[in-house]
Amino acid sequence: MNLCSYVCCSGWILIDRCGKHFGTILNFLRDGTVPLPETRRELLELQKEAKYYLIEELVQTIEAQLVSQTQVDPICKVPLITSQKEEQALVGSTGKVRRLLLVMIIM
Repeated sequence: MNLCSYVCCSGWILIDRCGKHFGTILNFLRDGTVPLPETRRELLELQKEAKYYLIEELVQTIEAQLVSQTQVDPICKVPLITSQKEEQALVGSTGKVRRLLLVMIIM
């Protein structure tokens, strides 16, 4: 990784990165821990920034969170019906509540 930064004539250091996750990065450096984003997309964005700033502990923490998110079982499963025969088999094997839901989706 390459930390590209520029020092202006007055001594300020410019880090050419998006500031969206900079507060989280800074707080991690201060405290050693931060609440992580809930969405996979934001976790990946934050992980990219942590890699840029060479913060291996944060990179590993995010990686563990990403792995645990992929192991979550879905709340429900909705079958994809591709034929009338499959529809009849599904309706015949389920209860009334599911039949009502199926009819509502078709309408």
